[in-house]
Amino acid sequence: MTENAVAAEVVVRELLFTPESRADPYRRYHRPRELAPVFRSDELQAWPLAHLHGRRARIADSRKAAGFP
Repeated sequence: MTENAVAAEVVVRELLFTPESRADPYRRYHRPRELAPVFRSDELQAWPLAHLHGRRARIADSRKAAGFP
């Protein structure tokens, strides 16, 4: 994992798991987009997608919907 992906994962964990971030996530949203818009999070067992375009592509990819990695 790159340094940027590690830093992005820290921010994503803060967004998901700290009360402060959950209460006001908007001021932190830009950081994952800047650091690593798409990366594999081993801790979350997921691919956090920081951009709307990435989310749309993921949803549209039928292989991903079928459970392929």
